[in-house]
Amino acid sequence: MKPLITTLKNNGVQLDVSAESLIKDTWPVEILWNSLWDNEAIDALVEIGNEKAIKSLVGMFWEECRRSSGEEDGRYHYDLRESIAEALKKFGTQTIPKLRAKLKKIGEGCDVDSADWSAGAFAMPAAEVLKKIGNSEAIEALVAALNVENFNVREIIENTLREIGTPAVEFLILAVNSEYLRICKSAIDVLGEIKDATAVESLIVALNSRSESIRYKSARALGKIKDYRAVEPLILALKDEVSDVRRNAAGALGEIKDTRAIESLIIALNDENGLVRKDALTALSQFEDERAITAIKKYEEN
Repeated sequence: MKPLITTLKNNGVQLDVSAESLIKDTWPVEILWNSLWDNEAIDALVEIGNEKAIKSLVGMFWEECRRSSGEEDGRYHYDLRESIAEALKKFGTQTIPKLRAKLKKIGEGCDVDSADWSAGAFAMPAAEVLKKIGNSEAIEALVAALNVENFNVREIIENTLREIGTPAVEFLILAVNSEYLRICKSAIDVLGEIKDATAVESLIVALNSRSESIRYKSARALGKIKDYRAVEPLILALKDEVSDVRRNAAGALGEIKDTRAIESLIIALNDENGLVRKDALTALSQFEDERAITAIKKYEEN
């Protein structure tokens, strides 16, 4: 700490305490925050390691994320941002609640100006820190952040969970049943991208949701996972009252390519909605079965 004290004094900071009394619980963190903003300050905050120090690091992280997105001295602020990110990773679980709270605030527009880029500028590196911490609490924090209003932030969080992959699946499956619609929809989308068959049963249940957006997203996700357990539920979904659900069900059945779906897809060629008919035709074209070939030929002739 002594070199840091010298640096602070050289920067005009008046210290009322001696070097010997600067122990972790009494170090004036505000001095570092207001007077010294560099790697030396970051190292000192890591050494202090109390709640106030972590809070200051998160605050510095937010500012450097904003500054690194600007043109002036962008590279310097980017490097400083990365140094703070490394410091936050060292605290592990202690960091998570503060990053989670900050993500929620910026995602709801509480800490940002009118420019969406400022929210994304923080969300991306913050999500990366949580991904690197990688424990269950970090993944839960990312899933919770799917409920923010800001679309850019949600998209960043979705991409991060997609990159985490299999370790995130159990948390995303739970999120399919969340009371918050945004979390449900995003969780379903990410599960479809991860393509882990563990999610199939939960997505089948979601096909019966009262929310039409949950139903059509679940149908689409099941098509990406391509598990045969979804065939019968998707055949039933071809009769859904909402055309978008019927469309995605037809597309999913075409992806799975189980011959059990052929007769139902042929019937869907007579759907009242032209887009459903088109998607059913595309789905049937994925089969080499004679029934599908004959139905396509007959449809095209008419």
